[in-house]
Amino acid sequence: NTYPKGEYAEPALFYAAYGLYLDSPDSKLDQSKTYKAIAEFQRYMEEYPQSERSEQAKNYMFELQEKLAHKELLAAQLYLNLGNYMGNNYESAVITAREAMKSYPFSKYNEEYQMIILRARFEYAERSTLGTQPERYRMVLDEYFNYKNTFPNGKYMPEADRYYKKAQSKIDVLPS
Repeated sequence: NTYPKGEYAEPALFYAAYGLYLDSPDSKLDQSKTYKAIAEFQRYMEEYPQSERSEQAKNYMFELQEKLAHKELLAAQLYLNLGNYMGNNYESAVITAREAMKSYPFSKYNEEYQMIILRARFEYAERSTLGTQPERYRMVLDEYFNYKNTFPNGKYMPEADRYYKKAQSKIDVLPS
């Protein structure tokens, strides 16, 4: 039985969530414990929104979400690195990065996600048939402008500019 009105109910719920937080593994491993910890911290925040520990719980939740965002980044990078091996992994990299950006809109990895999308679009265009290349290089240009508009002073801007120039030069010489 639980005693939701007991004097130790609030710290017990917090420390139960904190125990799961401490048990959360590295981002390269299975994250089911991370999801449980987030759920417990959310439950704690709903039960005790005015608690002195609520800010700490919120910070732990953000930290756990960043761990999940990093896991998605690793998955997107893996798809990008796999390339055309056993299918079109470039599209998988794009989908994984886009979904991660939707799931974790305030993540510190959003610039990396956007750059993975640009790289994947470029690599896919490079490895496409001549008939499909113009359209795919235009997709590279679209992703370049997405990156440039979102991160005008981004750390990957020189690399993005190179992709833009290469894609534009390919579009100029390829038949439409």
